[in-house]
Amino acid sequence: MLSRILSYFSFSFSSLVPKGKEDAIVVMDVHTKRINGVISTLHHDEDILNWRKRIEDEDYINKDRLNDLLGCEVYRVEHYRGRGLIAHELILVYVRSGKDERVVRLERLNRKTDGATWTEETARKSKEIIGRDTGNLDRVKSIAFPHGALSIIDILSIASTVTTTAENYSMLSYMCWWWAAVFFRCVQAMAGNIGGVTFTEGEVFSDQGRVGKVPLIGQNCELLFTSGTDHGGIIDAVRRAMKKDRVPQDSIDEFTDAIESDSKSMVENHDTRFQNNPVQQMLKLSLATRQDILGTLEKGVADAIARRNEVENARGEVENARGEAENARKRAAQIASELEYQRQQRQELEDQLESERQERERDQKAHAEEMEVKRQYIAEMERKLAGLSIQQQS
Repeated sequence: MLSRILSYFSFSFSSLVPKGKEDAIVVMDVHTKRINGVISTLHHDEDILNWRKRIEDEDYINKDRLNDLLGCEVYRVEHYRGRGLIAHELILVYVRSGKDERVVRLERLNRKTDGATWTEETARKSKEIIGRDTGNLDRVKSIAFPHGALSIIDILSIASTVTTTAENYSMLSYMCWWWAAVFFRCVQAMAGNIGGVTFTEGEVFSDQGRVGKVPLIGQNCELLFTSGTDHGGIIDAVRRAMKKDRVPQDSIDEFTDAIESDSKSMVENHDTRFQNNPVQQMLKLSLATRQDILGTLEKGVADAIARRNEVENARGEVENARGEAENARKRAAQIASELEYQRQQRQELEDQLESERQERERDQKAHAEEMEVKRQYIAEMERKLAGLSIQQQS
């Protein structure tokens, strides 16, 4: 069976400095605005299909998510090729969002779970060349775009489409050379007739899609060695090239075995879907994928806005309830104040009445005392008169 592949992507914070080495990738530590999946604080590597999940993840969708992603504009795409007889090929996509610039690396890799063959080890070594610079790579071709021509969503649409529709990797089909070629041509086609697009051939333009001098990919990105093709010619041609490069005989035999195994697998699978016009087929599928992604993001944004409105409505209700509670508190405070005033007025009245009562009691007591003095005086006078009367009678 053909082996499953991983189409991989990575992005890093980058600018195109220093001068004199336009391919330098310099790590940056800051960003103006975080856009998950594109503009972040960490270098990130993952499967392209997981990248799509990250872009569409509702946990990262807010009311600005779609506009933010559409604002991540693509201003250049480059196709690179490593060096050597069996050279890895990959894509670099240059993205700008405001003042932030990022480089997205896209490539198709074959990952074995068992022991890797010499061919696969060679391909794997050839891919691990993008760190801080692309000094080990040669440019195949590049295309530059004017402002607003393409966004990161267009890139994601093409990358995920090519990945999902051609999953089986072998030395003869859907390999890194084919993936990079189809991706680049789809980007060109998606840009269409937009003015200001500039295409440039690189120094190894004629070497793309080749093992040594043997082409595996046609000018229209068609696979030249299909299930109905005699693969003996490519095996002999590559064997001669490997001998010329002084590759050990056991490695040549291992490579030959790998080609023959892939050849048999192609006959068994008989996948002929992209033998004719692969770019047009992929472009059509990519445009459909783009609509699906936009639909998912639009729905996510609508849901996010609805959730935000619900939160704002709930917040409004809470604020209204808080306002009503505050008004009730103020009214209660006012009533309490009025009651306190009335209590104070009543207390003052009671104090006044008590004062008047005490004053009356004092007046009554004084009057009683005065009357008692008068009574005692009268009684004394009466005793004296009585005494005088007795004396007169005697």
